[in-house]
Amino acid sequence: MDEQRIVHGDSPLRFFVPSRTVGGETYLVDLAGPVCQCRWFQTSVAPSLRRGEKPRKMCYHVLAAREEFTDWAIKAFAQQEKNTHAQTK
Repeated sequence: MDEQRIVHGDSPLRFFVPSRTVGGETYLVDLAGPVCQCRWFQTSVAPSLRRGEKPRKMCYHVLAAREEFTDWAIKAFAQQEKNTHAQTK
């Protein structure tokens, strides 16, 4: 896997996001949770989420996966809209 790329996982909401600090490390992010396998998420973010609180700061990997998902969704909806308009002409 290319260490610089975010890669889609086995569902539209799951991504493999490379670490910015640990060379060669990639973390699985599930946006449905959100959940990330990184240590910072497990020790700083997850406890807040379990208490029903909004975390003070989200981990980089979840934010990067959200951005990747948003880009993918915008492209998909734009293509769908383009196809819909082409069919109505």
